[in-house]
Amino acid sequence: MRVTDAKLLRLIADQANRLKLKCVPVVAYCERVAAPTVLGVLHPMVLLPGALMTGLTPDDLAAIVRHELAHIRRYDLWMNLLQRVIESLLFFHPVVWFISRRLNAEREVCCDDLVVSSGCEPMPLCGGLAADGGVVCHFASVRCAGAGRYRR
Repeated sequence: MRVTDAKLLRLIADQANRLKLKCVPVVAYCERVAAPTVLGVLHPMVLLPGALMTGLTPDDLAAIVRHELAHIRRYDLWMNLLQRVIESLLFFHPVVWFISRRLNAEREVCCDDLVVSSGCEPMPLCGGLAADGGVVCHFASVRCAGAGRYRR
């Protein structure tokens, strides 16, 4: 289900502008994902779990959205596709799987670094995300200041 809330759409557009994305991707709610996810190589789409929206401050939501948009900005979806092709071809080699796990972890850290360098502050704790059902909280390691204010 597509996001239709005007306030949330402004927040998403603002985060896309801060990361200098050429266009704002579609953002939708999906009950089948446990954590925010980016799908699609040619036309990326951000999927947010429906339960994620309860109990989040605008700053937390802005940090999560900006992290997912950072994956699009860095072309991580293309690199992930290449990584999966290499894993398929060299599935028998244990070093390929070790490197793949390291690349996945570094990809998340790089996105967090991009979010911090674009104006968010690092958070000391993950906040309420870990308490809301054990969602992996690497994407909530930053907090966006001023995300609750809209200039438009």
